[in-house]
Amino acid sequence: KNHGGFDREKNMMQFIKYLLAPAGFLYGLVMDMRNFFYDRGIFKVHKFDIPIISVGNITAGGTGKTPFVIWLAKNLSAKYKKIAVISRGYGRESKGMLIVENHHNPRFYGDEPSLTAVSLPGAKVLVSEDRKEAIKYVVQNNSADLIILDDAFQHRSVQRDADIVLLNAKERLRCNFPIPAGSLREFKHNLKRADILILTNTEHDFPDENILPPKPLFKSKGYLKTVVDYNFNEAADIEAFAGKRVAAFSAIAHPENFKEALQKHGIIIEKYFAFRDHYAYKPQDIHKIAAQAREASCNTILCTEKDIVKIAALKESAPKDMAMFYAVKLETQINEKEILLKKILDHIDKRTK
Repeated sequence: KNHGGFDREKNMMQFIKYLLAPAGFLYGLVMDMRNFFYDRGIFKVHKFDIPIISVGNITAGGTGKTPFVIWLAKNLSAKYKKIAVISRGYGRESKGMLIVENHHNPRFYGDEPSLTAVSLPGAKVLVSEDRKEAIKYVVQNNSADLIILDDAFQHRSVQRDADIVLLNAKERLRCNFPIPAGSLREFKHNLKRADILILTNTEHDFPDENILPPKPLFKSKGYLKTVVDYNFNEAADIEAFAGKRVAAFSAIAHPENFKEALQKHGIIIEKYFAFRDHYAYKPQDIHKIAAQAREASCNTILCTEKDIVKIAALKESAPKDMAMFYAVKLETQINEKEILLKKILDHIDKRTK
């Protein structure tokens, strides 16, 4: 009976997908026209005298851009001492260009820029709807010798030295439609604009690898390692939680991924709360999660780093509950790491030749 209900739901989703196909096709055509105008120089592309790397994707969310941006900045910091990361700041309750000076205010800056700032204390993190304005600020103030644009594959008004595109191995490209019928931000043939492709979540098979354009392809996967408290102080290794009964929650694009990752480490999840991506937690959410965790005899609540930056901002509203909350840091592992970094640096070096 449950299986039949699942099949009906799946068939309904498929029907809605095809119903929205014309709208998705139209959206894809508009994006192709926009790309045509940039390719022909009808729309202006702004050039800057500073190395710029773009990290983006072709699907809507869930490819692991922020962990990769953090990984990239850390691994390029030996060569570039001053790195700036520029993001649009999706979901923030502010406008204009801002420097992320206080990561404890994710509502103001956005959760992902706040996480980037706390993970890269030596970098300058900026948010701006207009990436050009932020780049001009960085250049004029000599704030960086390298800029990483977060989520900028479709942001074509700025010339970049390397276009890196991330693809989620769990998400199909074949038979996928542009938004709103599917998850594509533009038709998949536009992957030819990328300089480097990164396949993420490669613990899963990716059946569409044969339809990718002939670009350098690297594979990465995330793994959980260190557990930190809401003040971002290291508390333990993830293995210390094996066999323990906990409550957990997340507000990410694919919340089931976090739950599965915890279970793979032998962690017993008594309660799991899944919120929509970029959800802005309120004090009552913290109280509810903590109360239900206690009812399930759990004194530990685990979440992602992206969640803990938002939870930490509420510590004054829920001081009694905060000691229960911990985040598991997601580490990025990339095959042929040194080759990838060399290819990126080779793209940057071309600007001087």
